[in-house]
Amino acid sequence: MENCLKAGFDANVARCLIETLTDLGRRTEAEEAFKKWRHRLSLRVSVQLHINILEERKNFDGMLNELRKSAPFFDSHNNHLMYVMLRMGAYEEVKKFGKEILTSINFSPEAGAEIINYELACKRLGSKVKVDRLEKVLQFTSAFSTKAAVYALLDNKKEMIENIKKEMKRDKTFRFLAARWPVFDTVRTMPDFSQAISLSTPTPTNAPLTAENVIKISANV
Repeated sequence: MENCLKAGFDANVARCLIETLTDLGRRTEAEEAFKKWRHRLSLRVSVQLHINILEERKNFDGMLNELRKSAPFFDSHNNHLMYVMLRMGAYEEVKKFGKEILTSINFSPEAGAEIINYELACKRLGSKVKVDRLEKVLQFTSAFSTKAAVYALLDNKKEMIENIKKEMKRDKTFRFLAARWPVFDTVRTMPDFSQAISLSTPTPTNAPLTAENVIKISANV
C-alpha cells in the first residue's frame, strides 16, 4: 500500500484507492491517502470521500454538517441526509424531512431511494409501509439494489435475495452498502443474505493499477 501511495496516480485512481480503503475499514490508511491526494481531487469528489471517512468513524454529526455545507453540489443530497439520520436512529426527523421533500414531487417513484428511506422510518415508528407506493417504485426502477431494498421493506425475502444476487453480479462493491444501509438491518444475520453478498470470484493478480482494476481488486478482497 505504501508503494501505491508513492506512485504517480491520477485523480481517478486516487479516488478508487481511498474508496477501497474506506470500504474495507482500513481507516488510518484511507485518511493518510486522502490527506496525500486531496489536492488532486475535485471539490465534489473530495467532499464525498471525506463524508465516507466520517461514516467509517461513525461520526454522523460530522457527516450531517458536511452534507449541509455541500448541498449545492453534492449528488443525492436529500437521500444521503435521510440515510445518515436513519443510521443515527432519528426516525422522526427522517419522516418529517422525507415527507416534506417527497410531497413536493408528489412521491414520484423516480425518487426511489428517498421513498425507501421514508417508508423505513415510518415502519420503525410503528406504521405500515405504503405497499402501492413501493410497488410503483418497483415498476419504475431497473436498479437491482433498489428492488432489493423495496422487497426488504415488503418482507419478501425471496425476491430481496434474488435481486441482491443480481446486483452483486453487476457490482460486487454493493456488499459494502448492503452492510450499512439500515433497510437491511433486520435481515443482515440471515444465512441467505450473508451468502448473497459473499464473494465467489478469485482476486485478480498482477493486474495493471488502473482505476478500473483498483475497483475490481477491491471488490474481490
